[in-house]
Amino acid sequence: MQDSEKMIPTPAMAGLGPEPVMTLREALRLFRADMVRRFQLRELPMTAWNMSKAFMKPGVMGVFLLRVGNWLHAKNRRIAARLVERLIFLVTRSELQPGSRIGPGLVLADEGTVGITARARIGANCTIFGLATIIPQEGGTVDTVLGDNCVLGRRVRVYGAIALGDGTQIKDNSVVLTSFKRPGMIVSGIPARRRGQLPLDLVMSWNPLQGRPLRDGGSATP
Repeated sequence: MQDSEKMIPTPAMAGLGPEPVMTLREALRLFRADMVRRFQLRELPMTAWNMSKAFMKPGVMGVFLLRVGNWLHAKNRRIAARLVERLIFLVTRSELQPGSRIGPGLVLADEGTVGITARARIGANCTIFGLATIIPQEGGTVDTVLGDNCVLGRRVRVYGAIALGDGTQIKDNSVVLTSFKRPGMIVSGIPARRRGQLPLDLVMSWNPLQGRPLRDGGSATP
């Protein structure tokens, strides 16, 4: 049976509809959730001193400016949003396009640039490592959709209008050309193919930055 026939809908995949109206307060709330998860994965206390040091990191600055850019884009202030996009590139060398819709808890790598298209729809608690890129379908109108708790490894390329289910893990140096909609999929290769599948509770208890279980998330290891 094909993945599409056994798909379990995820929050990121369901009910996208038109772009919601976002307030600046909501954008900052999303960024705070991003920081909470980042500190959880880094296993550091979220103190004022650590926050000030974190803002020196490209991954944090990129996420913050992307949240601001998405707020401006949702308010139809497209020129200002494009200026923020250019600022992101100047500060971080990453190409993060306002217009993407991203759930709370996004963590971007500090090492290596990241590319996220405006047509990306990303669920909650996703992690994207250095040199990973989400590339839109040329001339297409269909979004690239990632479910919750997805991980894109280093130098991953995700091409076109595909969908990844909750907890999908794309291993380093992979090129994803087709959808993997079932939850907990492990895929790798060029082109990427299914290598395994994990229970979602196991995926959610795993720390992708440290390579071990979260301190408060159980003890099982993949």
